Amino acid sequence: MTEINFQNIRPFQSGKREAFEELCCQIFHRHASKKLPENSEFHRYRGAGGDGGVEAIWLLPNGKKWGVQSKFFDNLGNVQFRQMTESLTQKLQFKKTSL
Repeated sequence: MTEINFQNIRPFQSGKREAFEELCCQIFHRHASKKLPENSEFHRYRGAGGDGGVEAIWLLPNGKKWGVQSKFFDNLGNVQFRQMTESLTQKLQFKKTSL
């Protein structure tokens, strides 16, 4: 199996983080689109601010939302794990609101 090193990802827009986010959204779009009902809508969010850290969502016909958030780190230590925990907590709150 080929090893993937995301440190070698080609920068997109302002850097590697944006490139990684875009890759995650493309995978999310392609994979989920095969499993969701017709009339589901894909929405991509870009930029800091009002997106609440969510990169993209699928709106399902029944009103439910599937979302994706990505994190790109140069290394993985206590600070990064704390940031991921905070993001997960925030996303659980996002579930109760809408963009």
